[in-house]
Amino acid sequence: MSKSGLARIAALAAVLSLAYWSPALLVPGATGLGDWQMVHHNFEVGWVALTRFGEWPLWDPYHCGGVTMLGNPESQHFTPWFLASLLFRGSDATTLAIKLMLIAHTAAGFVGMWLYARRVTHLSTPAAMLAAVAWTFSGFFAWHGAGGHGTFLAFDYLPLLLLLWRRSLIDVRAAVGVAALLALTVAEGGTYPLPYMGLALLLEAALLLRRPESRRASMVAALVVGLLFPLLAAIRVLPIVDALRRYPREMLSIDRMSAEDLLLTLTERKHDWRWPGHEFVWPEYGAFVGWGVVVLAGLAVLLALPRASASRVNPHRRATLAMTLGALIFFALVVGNGALRPWPLLHTLPVFDSLRVPSRFLGVATFYLAVLAGLALDRLARAGAPRSALRRTLVVLAWLMVLGTAIDIAATTRPIVDRWKDPPIGAEPSAREFHLVHVANYQARYARLPRSNTGTSGCYEGAMRWNVAAGLWTGDGPQVRVPPPGQLIRSERTPSHLFAELALPQPARVVWNSNFDPGWQPSVGTLVDDRGRLAIDLPAGRHRLDVRFRPALLLPSLALSALGVLLAIALTLSHALRRALRLEGRMR
Repeated sequence: MSKSGLARIAALAAVLSLAYWSPALLVPGATGLGDWQMVHHNFEVGWVALTRFGEWPLWDPYHCGGVTMLGNPESQHFTPWFLASLLFRGSDATTLAIKLMLIAHTAAGFVGMWLYARRVTHLSTPAAMLAAVAWTFSGFFAWHGAGGHGTFLAFDYLPLLLLLWRRSLIDVRAAVGVAALLALTVAEGGTYPLPYMGLALLLEAALLLRRPESRRASMVAALVVGLLFPLLAAIRVLPIVDALRRYPREMLSIDRMSAEDLLLTLTERKHDWRWPGHEFVWPEYGAFVGWGVVVLAGLAVLLALPRASASRVNPHRRATLAMTLGALIFFALVVGNGALRPWPLLHTLPVFDSLRVPSRFLGVATFYLAVLAGLALDRLARAGAPRSALRRTLVVLAWLMVLGTAIDIAATTRPIVDRWKDPPIGAEPSAREFHLVHVANYQARYARLPRSNTGTSGCYEGAMRWNVAAGLWTGDGPQVRVPPPGQLIRSERTPSHLFAELALPQPARVVWNSNFDPGWQPSVGTLVDDRGRLAIDLPAGRHRLDVRFRPALLLPSLALSALGVLLAIALTLSHALRRALRLEGRMR
């Protein structure tokens, strides 16, 4: 595809994505419901830390009594989407950045699917368009995007990830792209997209290994990705692993679906919020693509069945078999628990044991389903002799199928995505000094705590299982307690910095109104865990006590990521240099 053709597809993707998420833009400052409040909160923690205190958001003092932000798997502060919030002004800055993130991911998913369909499975224009529309705008992305699963948006990178892997067999720069995309997924809090897309990437690599000419190139690409990805992602991976080690998140997963249930998730236009007999609400299962896509995908499988007259496997049939295998594997994971099902076994493995809701595999399974539908439509559109009246008629019918699918999906998903109606963050009055407050309606206040410079010991359900210390106190007063006869002269705090001036006639333990974390480093005295609270044992005397949150893994992980960036640049430039030298040699 030419650069101009790619630009047109990118422009179309941008227009369609804006139209798809237009309800979120009707009131620019309106926030999203459900888990979006958690995403808004995390963005606000970073925005307030940087713009008000000039600190990078390493610690979140605003909920659960204070928790690590660096080690929070769902933090998105190392992404371009968070940095975009710094370009905006006013109370809507983070909300606008989040909506930009939402639209950009959808556009990236559309372009990635289009390129995969055209370059890997060699689909015709209408067939590639069908695959892109059916997957990118499906009910899976509508429900999760509308309900606040902002860390699931990285599923949109799947087709581009697989395409880059194929390209990496002939161009090492694509392997750098694979590693960078995986690292970006980690940075976006992709707790589900990373392992699930990783399985799809392993399948793609295994299929290519069947070709003897690809094996050596695959090993080189795997070496580059295996080295570069951990380095690039170190700034997130190492703190996350440390946090999960101290706060394990092993999740029970007992949900299961029948074949009939599975078909319902793909074809049901409207459903009650609750789904009797299932552990979760319908938004966790809805992945509407419509009967047309389902039937076409089934037709693709039937057309690929071996025939007695077929002496060899043609490329079209080979692609269909590969997509069928992917669909079978991931739909088998979608249906969850039960005898002879893969999810219970997978759920025992590290990383996967901290995940739940197997229906979330639909983000990958519907990718294969959409490509299969495109393969069937491509087969039908190419029937008949080239430039014949029959061929032209079939192409027109194929485009009508694309249009019908788009209208069907749009009509179904429009009411779903129209849920951006929660109040704006607002320019709430900020407390002069940070303190903890009692929050009656946690869901309504969660995202607004950082702007108000207040925190709470309450925790958001369903996220990390942080330990909240006993004995934290509320009220606008000193956030450090000094036992008598010691005297607190003054105290201050920012998100990642505590300060107190103290006069102690005898050794004493001073206790801060915050959860303990070993990452806090005092300028004097000894860090102590006081029933889960942050405390410092100090000798007698007058002290100017500075306590800063500087986890031991911060500098090593930052250094490793910096090394990864330098290595990625070196690999990219070295390939470009070798290519330039080869061209110069040919010219001579």
